[in-house]
Amino acid sequence: MAKGETPPYIALRWQAVSGNDYGVGLVEEYLGDLRSLEGLMTSVIDFAAAAARIILLLHPNSTTDETALAEAQSGDVVQGDIKDIDVLQLDKFADFKVAKEVVDDLTLRLSHVFLLQSGTVRDAERVTAAEISAMAQELEDVLGGVYTVMAQELQLPLVKRLISSEDFPKLPKVNGEPAVDPVIVTGFEALGRGHELNKVRAYIQDYIGMVGEEAAIARLDPDKIATELGKGHNVDPKLLLKSSEQIEADQQQATQSQMLQTAMEKGTGPAIAAASKNTNQ
Repeated sequence: MAKGETPPYIALRWQAVSGNDYGVGLVEEYLGDLRSLEGLMTSVIDFAAAAARIILLLHPNSTTDETALAEAQSGDVVQGDIKDIDVLQLDKFADFKVAKEVVDDLTLRLSHVFLLQSGTVRDAERVTAAEISAMAQELEDVLGGVYTVMAQELQLPLVKRLISSEDFPKLPKVNGEPAVDPVIVTGFEALGRGHELNKVRAYIQDYIGMVGEEAAIARLDPDKIATELGKGHNVDPKLLLKSSEQIEADQQQATQSQMLQTAMEKGTGPAIAAASKNTNQ
C-alpha cells in the first residue's frame, strides 16, 4: 500500500496500551478467569462422571449370588440378604460443593463482564423497570471509556470513509473545505447528556404525579421542555418545531377556514370570501 492511501481495514482494540503496537482485548484481560473456569468445569465434570457410576459391593462370605445380582434386570427377584450389599460412594461432596461455588462465582463475574442479561438482571419474579434502567445507566458509565475509543478508532474513520466514497452524495464546500465535519458524540460527553435527559424526564413525571396532568400542562412551558429534550438528544428543536409566528398564522388560517365553512352553510360564503380576500390584499 502506497504512502497516503487509506488502508482497506480498520484495526480495533478494546483498551490502548502505552508503548505497544496492539491493544489488549476484553478476553485477554479476563484470560485468567476463563482458564480457571475451564479447569474447574473439567474437574466438576470428571467428578460428576465418577459419582454417576453405580458399583455394588458384596461382603465377604455373603449368601447373595454375585452373578444373579449382576445379571438381574429391573423387576427381577433375586435371593439374597440386603445386609450383604453396600453401594460405593464418594466422600467428596464437600470438596465438590466448594468447586461448584467457585464455578458459580466465576460464571457470574464473566456474565457481568460480557454483559449477559442473566448476569446483570437479578433472578426474581418482580424486577422493576427502574432497577433495569439503573443497571443500564451503570453499564454505560463503566463503558464510557470504551465508547470514546470506539468513536475515534471505528465510528469516525468509518463515517469519513463512507462520505469520501463514490456512492455517497457530494457535500458542499466552503473555501475549498468541506462544509460538513462529522463529529461522534459518545463516551463521557454523551453520558453526561444522557444523565441530564433522564433528570428532565424524571422531574416532569414527578411533577405531573404531584399536581396532576391538567395543572402540570398549565404550568410547564412546552418550548423550554423541547429545548431541554433537544439538548439531551443533541438535536436543535428549531429545525423540527414551528415558531410562534407559524403557530399563530396556522391558527388564523384555521379560524378563517372555519368561518368560511360556517358561512357557506348559511349562504353568505361569497361575501365573506371576498372580504377575506380584500383583507389579505
